[in-house]
This record gives sequence, C-alpha cells and structure tokens, in this order.
Amino acid sequence: YPEAIPLYAEAAALYDIQGSIWIGDARSGLGISLAAAEQCVEAVEVLEGIYEEFIYDAWVNYHLGSCYLDPQVLDPDLAERYLVRSAFLGMELPEDIWEIIPRFDLQIGDDLWLTYGYFGIIVPDDQGGFFFPTDEVPYREGIEYAWMMFLDTPRPSVSWTEEYQMPSPPQSWGTIEASGFTTISEDGRMATTNVVTELVEPVIGNSWILEQGDPLGAHEMRIYVEGEYVTTFKFNVGLVGESS
Repeated sequence: YPEAIPLYAEAAALYDIQGSIWIGDARSGLGISLAAAEQCVEAVEVLEGIYEEFIYDAWVNYHLGSCYLDPQVLDPDLAERYLVRSAFLGMELPEDIWEIIPRFDLQIGDDLWLTYGYFGIIVPDDQGGFFFPTDEVPYREGIEYAWMMFLDTPRPSVSWTEEYQMPSPPQSWGTIEASGFTTISEDGRMATTNVVTELVEPVIGNSWILEQGDPLGAHEMRIYVEGEYVTTFKFNVGLVGESS
C-alpha cells in the first residue's frame, strides 16, 4: 500500500489534467491505500471527497469507518455508520469490529434478545435490491424505505408494533386501512401496525413505498416488540440527501 500511494496520486493528477472519467477510481484507490497504510487524516479527506460517487462501494465504506476509529480523526458515530454500511454491502467485518458497534442487547422474557436494528432504504439492483442504512430518504416516488431488527431467540414467532408518525397527513395511506393490521389516527398523521412474524430467519422489519403527496420533513417510527418499547427510528424525507 505505501508503494501504491504515489502511483495512485500520480494517476489522479494525470486524469485530472485529461478530464478523464476515471479520476474517481484513482482517488478511490488512493484513499483506500492511505487508509490501509494507516494515514487516516489524508485517507478521510480523499474518501469523503469521492464518497457520493462510491456510496455503495463496500471497500470505501469499510476504510472510511476504520479510519474514523483512528485517534487522529476519532468519530465513533461516523465509524459505526460506514462500517455497518460496508457490512450490508457485503464486507465481512472482523469480530473485533462487531464488538465496538453499538448493540441493543435488550432481553425480553427468558428467551428473546434484540441485538442490532437499522433503518434505511432499499436500493434496486439486478438481484432485487439491497438494504442500505441511512436516515435520509430522498423524495423520489416509488422509493422503498424500511427498518429491520436482528434477534437471538428460539421462538418460532414474534409480535411487534410499529407506530409510524409523519409530520403532516399524507395524501393517502394507500390500501392499508382495510388490511386489518394497520389503523390510522384521527388526525391522519400516524399509522399503527401490529404484526406477528413467523421467524424463518431471526429478523423482523417493515417497509413502505414513498408516494406522491407524502410530506417532506422529519418522520419517525416507534418500534415495540412483544409489547415492550425498543427504539425510535428518526429519518428525514427530503428533496436532497446523502442517499439521493
């Protein structure tokens, strides 16, 4: 990696002069090499500068997250954001990394533990889409946003409740009002969903599709498992955002 650093830097400089579309790739290689060589101050500057172009790149997210654990640029919240994203993008994180990522570690009853929980968007791909953790939902009709929670339990099923509150009533909550599982508040701002999930995998969650007429601004989802409050996912629906 130390030998790669000046070569990537030279490539980036040449691509810049040429106006080449490959400059981002050279800068990505430079940032990853700097991170691997533990030059984290320089690595963060480079990788943050190209992040929007490589937002779904597992290696860029991993090395950014790792660098934010370095004492020179220490930021535990950013470290968690990028490392978790890298995991959802396919990176196999070392066990010592998982040990520092915050967990719920909440026990309900004698045999149900909640470990991790995340909110994000579903990014379409040729395999049907993947979950990407973020608290920014771009205002784009048809985008799917969701939460998921990982469990450790021998139970065959788990009940949960989601209270989804919007900043103002949407134009429509769709057809859910007739589903029998979801009820709408009198002021039209909140949908309460009650579900019992059969645990084929130890994961629970729910997703929504953004539609025309949904309000911009601060949204939140309060989650209860087996009747016990667990967490609140707060997110912003806006015209711009890191995930747009």
